[in-house]
Amino acid sequence: MHSRMPILQASFLLWVGLMATGCGGGVSVLNHSAGEEEAVSDRSNWERLGSNPVVEVEEEASDRSNWERLGSDPVVEEEATADRTEEHRATTGLLTESGRIDEGPEQRPEMDEMELAVRRRLAVALTEEYEYAAAWPHLLALLELDQENPAIQIAAAQACLYWSLDRECVREHAARALELRPNDHRAHAFLGHVAQEEGDLEAAAHHYREVLSLRPQEAGIAVLLATILCDQGRRQEAEQALLESLHHNPLDGRLLLHLAVLVEPADPTRAEELFRQAAMLSEDPLFAYRHLLRFYQRQGRTHDAQQLQELMEALSGGPRQMRAIRK
Repeated sequence: MHSRMPILQASFLLWVGLMATGCGGGVSVLNHSAGEEEAVSDRSNWERLGSNPVVEVEEEASDRSNWERLGSDPVVEEEATADRTEEHRATTGLLTESGRIDEGPEQRPEMDEMELAVRRRLAVALTEEYEYAAAWPHLLALLELDQENPAIQIAAAQACLYWSLDRECVREHAARALELRPNDHRAHAFLGHVAQEEGDLEAAAHHYREVLSLRPQEAGIAVLLATILCDQGRRQEAEQALLESLHHNPLDGRLLLHLAVLVEPADPTRAEELFRQAAMLSEDPLFAYRHLLRFYQRQGRTHDAQQLQELMEALSGGPRQMRAIRK
């Protein structure tokens, strides 16, 4: 068995942000309350849309994360990292002086076929429900006896990614899953996740493209690929990635918002149309309208911004509620 050194903090984001040299230079934003202009970059616009897993901007309760659609934990809750790490240590053993987990004497579990099948189903079900602490003992036993099962390898990779936060563990089990099942899109997604965390953007882009070739409806992966391409200054490829994903997800407002931010420097008229389309498709249009409002402010369209703010106040229940939303 491999050793598992928990990572102190999971930094995987559903966005990478636009670099000034990649997806456009700085633009000016009009401070609506003070009437002052402040320079911000397209990177900040993208970040507002990109859904930092810890700083989601009032998304709809039903808007499940793209990673959840891959069978993963919808967000890496950074504030719970310490607690999860302690759970992992309590489950797997004690830290030695070197900082690695001491799993104690290796004991090979014994199970008959019926128990093996039951524990396999239980481990996978618990993992899919994000009950990693409960799933982990079953996974450890199954990894001893059921190493040729790709579902167990994927479940172990997922637990390592979102619970123990161990990149090497993710790599080991996701790579093994691909050996057993070469078209496993989640294995590619997990490997792309780790590569992006480590700054290997070419490898991350490769795995994200593999995911999209197997499951083109994965809009979140398309956003990740587009942000990497933007960071590399490959604007046209980034736009193409988003457009291809929109072909498979025509009602995905988040894709439209990312595309609007991407095209705004070159084509503000098209960007405005995309912002409005995103608002029309959303059950709660305020999310898209907030970005359209910032667009009007960046463009210096004060009258349009004021009209839109009045509409937003009406939709949200009045100015007091709007102030709470803007916070």
